[in-house]
Amino acid sequence: MKLTNIKGVGKSTADKLEKAGYSTLADLQGITVEELSDLGVHETTAEKIVESVKEQETVLESIEYHVEDATEFEMFAFKQSEDYDENNLEESYNTWYNKVLIADSKLKSE
Repeated sequence: MKLTNIKGVGKSTADKLEKAGYSTLADLQGITVEELSDLGVHETTAEKIVESVKEQETVLESIEYHVEDATEFEMFAFKQSEDYDENNLEESYNTWYNKVLIADSKLKSE
């Protein structure tokens, strides 16, 4: 996801964020209004950005991925990951798949 797709982020704000090392939605997870203000982002805009990031996090967290729907390749990669827990397959697969989506989002934005 491009930074400009985040509510409150226009070209100017995206430039400030990228200059500070933020290039994806995942990079902005947990950012505060104060941190954004320190980067020169107007407080009202910073509030919109923080709210938008939280909304996106909630959407991602609410999506569940099921191990029975995994492809053979996904299962291979999952079993190699630190998240793999054969005693808790469904939850550990869901955690792993969310990380995959975040990494994919970062790669697409570069």
